[in-house]
Amino acid sequence: MRIVSLLPSATEIICALGGQRNLVGVSHECDHPAGVGELPKLTRPRYRIPDSSAGIDGAVRSVLESALSIYEVDVELLRELQPDIVFTQDLCRVCAPSLDDVRQAVHAWCGQDTVVVSQSPQDLREVLQSFHDAGSALGISAEGERLKQQTARALLELQMNWVRSERPAVPVLTIEWIEPLMPGGLWMSELIRQAGGDPLLTSPGQHSTPLSDEQLASISPELVLVHPCGFDLTRGLREADILMRRLPADWPAVVNKRIWFTDGSHYFNRPGPRLYDSAWLLNLVLHPELHDDQRAMFSKALMKLGGLPW
Repeated sequence: MRIVSLLPSATEIICALGGQRNLVGVSHECDHPAGVGELPKLTRPRYRIPDSSAGIDGAVRSVLESALSIYEVDVELLRELQPDIVFTQDLCRVCAPSLDDVRQAVHAWCGQDTVVVSQSPQDLREVLQSFHDAGSALGISAEGERLKQQTARALLELQMNWVRSERPAVPVLTIEWIEPLMPGGLWMSELIRQAGGDPLLTSPGQHSTPLSDEQLASISPELVLVHPCGFDLTRGLREADILMRRLPADWPAVVNKRIWFTDGSHYFNRPGPRLYDSAWLLNLVLHPELHDDQRAMFSKALMKLGGLPW
């Protein structure tokens, strides 16, 4: 079977199911696990990507208002690769080529026999189900179900560890975009609860929208986790000053310097197997005393604003 994945999370799922050897092409954003970045790239952005979150937001809005897709598919390369199955999504036009664009390209250049699989989970249950569905599409349903159950059990055990510790849930605000300021949506509230937090301004399946000053004034988070979508840790930290000018100075998280930046490109925003690692990271900063011997494991993916991580 020849597989093309135009979605980073789908690429990670396929590889977790043992399908990496069958991957013949990926998107320009697929970079995990090791080796997939060397495969032929089938997508590219239609515009030059600005450096700042405000610039990206403006450029994306301009492209979408022109009724254009943000990304384009290399149809000539697609024809050369002749995949049996293509994975894409229909949830976010900023994350990957649109489903319509992919279907048109696939059927025009590869024929009607090529299967297009769309993965667009909007909450944690749907993320886990997408593992099973990917396995079914690849003809390895048992492996898909195994990954689904294994990840669900790991998340439950993480939750039970802090429940057994009898520590109170910590009020948490997660931020997935800095300018404009947006809270973490979709599955983020569920990850927060499983990690030992009380999610603020978000609920399961809820899409992110810009936060108003009134909304910010209505809450009092004890911890803020910043995971800008598509930004690694270094890039996110460049906009720390912009973020801090927006956050209320009397928030406990601001007063006590519990503002954490993380690698939003690889964690939290990708609905793949590493959502467990994402929940583990959040549990680590919420309840560090539960992880005295494991703090260094993800030190390159976390940074506390205004001081050393620990």
